[in-house]
Formats: sequence, C-alpha cells, structure tokens
Amino acid sequence: MGWVDWNMVLNNNGGPNHVGNFYGAPVIVDNQSNEVLYESPFYYLGHFSKFIRPGAKRVNAISDIEGLEYTAFINTDRNISLVIMNSRDNNKQLQIKDREKYMQLEIPAHSIITLVYQA
Repeated sequence: MGWVDWNMVLNNNGGPNHVGNFYGAPVIVDNQSNEVLYESPFYYLGHFSKFIRPGAKRVNAISDIEGLEYTAFINTDRNISLVIMNSRDNNKQLQIKDREKYMQLEIPAHSIITLVYQA
C-alpha cells in the first residue's frame, strides 16, 4: 500500500495550510512570480502512473542489493512492470531472473527505471 501526501500543489511557503506543518508538494507555485515548479515527487508519480495501470496487482520481487528499491506489478494486459530506483551515488549492477529468463543490467546512480515484459 502507498500514499500521496495531502496536497498535490502548494505555494512556496507550504500553504495554504491551516495547521502549520509546511511541507513540500509535487508542484509548488511561487505566489510572487506565479512560476510553477515541478518537484521530484511530480516526476515519480508520473513515472509510476505511466507503467502501473489501474487494476494492476503487486507481485513478488526480491533483491539484496543495498541502495536499490523496487516494486513489481502485473497489469491487466498481463505485462509485468518492474520499477527500480537507485538512490546511491554510484551505478549498481543487477541480474534479473524470472523462472528461466535472466537479464543483466546496470542501474545508473540517482535514477528510476522501469522494465516491462510479458508474463
């Protein structure tokens, strides 16, 4: 299960906000210049929604590589989307195995990638 913060858009002071907990949001609007700033969560949400479609079910994915975060879903069209994030300052080598299929790849530092394949 996941969640999205209570606001998708805030001003550059973290508002409007009635309780004083001034956090960021995926989109910030500078109320002085009216400039719209797209923050990292905006792009994360867009990335996930492009590959993980309504009705998708989470499937098991296992890794012991430090610095990689991942999740996998099977969409209603039977395609599996494996989303991998490397939060580290260096590239990471990864071998993916699904039954008898193997794939070796390098995940660039500070990146999110998605692999999509037919189950």
